Amino acid sequence: MNEATLNYVRQHANDDVRLLALRGSKNEEVDLTLALQQIQGRQTARTKLPSWSVIDSILYPPHLNMEQCSSEQTARYKANICRRLLETYRDTTSLVDLTGGFGVDFAWMSEAFVEATYVERNSELCAISSNNLHVLGRQVDVLNADGTDYLHKVCHATMIFLDPARRDHHGARTYGIGDCTPNVLDMKEELLQKADYVMLKLSPMLDWRKAVCDLGEKYVKEVHIVSVQNECKELLIVLKKENDQQPVVHCVNDDVDFVVPLS
Repeated sequence: MNEATLNYVRQHANDDVRLLALRGSKNEEVDLTLALQQIQGRQTARTKLPSWSVIDSILYPPHLNMEQCSSEQTARYKANICRRLLETYRDTTSLVDLTGGFGVDFAWMSEAFVEATYVERNSELCAISSNNLHVLGRQVDVLNADGTDYLHKVCHATMIFLDPARRDHHGARTYGIGDCTPNVLDMKEELLQKADYVMLKLSPMLDWRKAVCDLGEKYVKEVHIVSVQNECKELLIVLKKENDQQPVVHCVNDDVDFVVPLS
């Protein structure tokens, strides 16, 4: 982002993006499309990603990606799951995020690991995330590649994370695991073979019992039904190939975590 565009973003940080679009800019050096995207993104981030919203050099993606990305609160929750699972590890730990997206989950989860790799096939999102991860001081690998293809190159990871896209080729919402991209059910055996843990972020609209059944109950270590202010935001499922413990369900609402056995 050039200096003129950045100054425009700063000057109009609190303005209505629709009115700004109609008004335009008299300064030809201002990239108005990018500026409006950044203003709208920053305004959304004030409530969704408060610690990012105060960092001037953080870049924001188009509106749909901002709408779909995790909140800071839910991303921190995933990072805490990782830290708990890694408590007994003595060797080098590694995270591979095969569906990096805007990188919110990855940014927080990667802090729990010694090594971390972000993979995203959308070049624009990859460039934005690369900038932000650098700004945040994360020492990670960033790859513009297809996650399914990259999985074949992975030798071993402590955890592989996936947040499959829940829209079809026409932009309509999908909910079933097999209808998302990539299709985790097709990748399951390879995922479990190459990672100690696999964490999936799924639609909050999904029937979690059916999801457990589809994925295979013997592989399910934990189910997390995550709510914020009484609104269910996401379903997380942690898989482990050799799971020798009783699976549990975490029903989470803000700071309250009610844990029950999976039955």
